[in-house]
Amino acid sequence: MVRAEILDAAERRMIDVGPDGVRLQDVADDVGTSHSNVLHHFGSKELLLGALVERAVEGMRGEVVEAIANADMSGDRLRNLFEALAPVLGERGHARLIFWLTLGGHAPNVGSEWLAQVVEATLALRKARGQKLTAALLQETQHAVMLAALALTGAAVLWPTMTADMGIVDVALSATRFRRWLADILVERMGLGPA
Repeated sequence: MVRAEILDAAERRMIDVGPDGVRLQDVADDVGTSHSNVLHHFGSKELLLGALVERAVEGMRGEVVEAIANADMSGDRLRNLFEALAPVLGERGHARLIFWLTLGGHAPNVGSEWLAQVVEATLALRKARGQKLTAALLQETQHAVMLAALALTGAAVLWPTMTADMGIVDVALSATRFRRWLADILVERMGLGPA
């Protein structure tokens, strides 16, 4: 119970001030516990922030794998999935946190090999569509999953800067259009539309 409260408080602080501004004493104060109790549960600031990433990824994993395993991975369904992931990565700050931890040499252990599970679910759907499972099909599926993960994570951090550089005024609308475009490309490329 205390562990979850600490994670919730750290996440709120991260959203407000970014990962650099999260201080363990502030998190402890928010929860009404001691700094040493936060250390007892997590060991360090980096481990606390890593636990935030793991919690977010675990929540996303189930949703992503379930959506892909569904018999209909249409463009609409994948677009909706990308839209659901966008606030977790962007507004809740998890993409920024992933980059911050990785660049600081504390790459989070996202556990459960969730991207491998996404690849497996996508392969199963492609097989159900009558596509022959070959090494080339596996590689293409892995690349598509990596492209989606990199694009969604990178866009969550860099989109405002990139759009400003290109003179795009409506940042939110352009981000939504990009996610739709990406979903449509992946669905078409991999033959994942309605059966």
